[in-house]
Amino acid sequence: MLVFVPIAGQLDQQLAIGWLDPNAKFYLEDNGWLVHIGHEGLKDVVIAIAVFYLFLYIKQKKSQHALFILISMGLSVSVIGLLKATSVHACPWSMVEMHQTIIDWNKPIQGLGKCFPGGHASAGFSLIVLFFAYYDRYPLKAKIFLILAITLGAVMSLVQMLRGAHFLSHNLWALWWSWAISFVLYLIWVRCPKQTLRFKR
Repeated sequence: MLVFVPIAGQLDQQLAIGWLDPNAKFYLEDNGWLVHIGHEGLKDVVIAIAVFYLFLYIKQKKSQHALFILISMGLSVSVIGLLKATSVHACPWSMVEMHQTIIDWNKPIQGLGKCFPGGHASAGFSLIVLFFAYYDRYPLKAKIFLILAITLGAVMSLVQMLRGAHFLSHNLWALWWSWAISFVLYLIWVRCPKQTLRFKR
């Protein structure tokens, strides 16, 4: 990704420039559909899924399967949130406000940052854990969940790109971190020698 989709590089800029109005402002930034449905609504869907697995964890007497999903989702969103909070990369709308142009978007701007990787998209991509959670016993269901997770994350990515909140690269890195965290946690969980930390395969 660093080679083909560099952060704030040419591809990022080309995808973003079409959503700027003549005043160099993202004209969909405050669009009601994108804000209330694409941003808030889809985030609530992910929260509802997490609550569902929390319910299963409690109902099924501390199910390790549900716990694995909850920990992975929480860890994925938290790690990406931490990276975002300490990042030097700024959001497109902040960079446009400073430069009023696309030309200098790939140059550092003093005082701006905290916008990488994509936080909103990370919520959707955190559901990738469902692929790992179901793959051993229900591979077909796992693949369906993988498609749904990537689709939801992609839609949430697009919403923020249209609003000027993130570049494509921001969201691709959110996808990568979500996948990596779920995958590593899956390997640790499955290979852990203590049976109390495993769910049946």
